[in-house]
Formats: sequence, structure tokens, C-alpha cells
Amino acid sequence: MKLFPCGHATHPQWRMAAGLVLAQLQAQMALPDYASHPRLGLLYITDHYAPHAQALLDHLRQALPGVSDWAGTVGIGVAVNNAEYFDEPAMALMLCDLTPEQYRVFSGVSPLPSAWADAALVHADPHTPDLAELIGEMAERTQQGYLFGGLSASRTRAVCRVCRRRGWGRGEWRCAGRGLERCGFCSKRVFVVTRHARLPTGGSRTRDHRI
Repeated sequence: MKLFPCGHATHPQWRMAAGLVLAQLQAQMALPDYASHPRLGLLYITDHYAPHAQALLDHLRQALPGVSDWAGTVGIGVAVNNAEYFDEPAMALMLCDLTPEQYRVFSGVSPLPSAWADAALVHADPHTPDLAELIGEMAERTQQGYLFGGLSASRTRAVCRVCRRRGWGRGEWRCAGRGLERCGFCSKRVFVVTRHARLPTGGSRTRDHRI
């Protein structure tokens, strides 16, 4: 399996940040060690871009037509390789070279089939009613009961995103505000290594990494 292209940037204007990220991705995709035709995009933005989330996602979809499925969310900060953006406008995007048999995008309107996946990446709006029960129910749908991901965090608008090119008609790009249950993707027959970074909600800056 080849390396997954990944780009990140900060800029007051989301279009400029997107342009910087796309330049990084396109440069990597031209290298022999990187995937040149990835299918799945994982996008994370800080809440400075939350009001423009739909326009940002539409822009990226148009620039990357080969990426058929998307997932991601919003946070106060975004942590990436050798960089951390906290309380500033920023975005990070990774393109995953996986086959349709190895993952499935799901949401409340297109649920994950029971026992289809070993693990699942899940994003959720913390204001969702009965969220703890929903997370437990989602864990039971995986073979190992393992979920990773996190809650959306925003001072303006909580945004969970999930997109499938086929099967959802005009609503294929779902940019939802508060109340969405959960969204993300699941992996099957994929070796998964996760690393969690905890960003502070206030006061001093601390980190907690797990592999």
C-alpha cells in the first residue's frame, strides 16, 4: 500500500488555505511512493472555517473529483504531523487509498451494517440527545467494539460531514449542524493504527498521545 497524501495549512481566508493544501496533495500524488488515485478524504477544520464549511467542501470536491467519499468534523484545534493549529483558522486533509471493500461511509440516514467492520471512525455533535447510548450502540455494530474519532467542538457551529458520491442523490454532500447523530467511516480488512491527541479547552496547553 502506498503512502496517503496529506496536507495542512492556516490562512485567514479559507480559499487560500484550501489552495495551499491542494498544492501539497497534488505534489505528493505525483511522487511514486504516494497514492495517485485515493478514494476517501478525511477533512478536519477549525471552527474559524465552520460558517464556510459547505463552500469549502464543495470547493475541495470540485478540485479532487476522484475522491468519491468524505468524512470529517470541526474542532477548536487541529493537530497534524509536526504542526498544531490552535484557536486559528486552519484545515487538514488526508486522502486514503482504500478500496470500496475496505471501508464504508455511514451516518444516521445510512447506518453501518451490524458486524460489517472491525472498527469505526466516528464523529458526533456533543449536543446530540442520548449520545452515550448512541455511541454504545455504534460500538456494538463493530466486531471488536472499537471506536475512535471524537466530538465536534466549535464556538460557532458544530459540523459533522459525510459524503457519498453514489446513493444519496442531491444530498450527497451532507454538511450538518447541531443534532446530527454521528458520521464517519469504517474499516474492514485494513490494518489500523490510531493516535489520539487531546487539545486543551482552556488554560495551559497539554497533550495526551496514545497509539
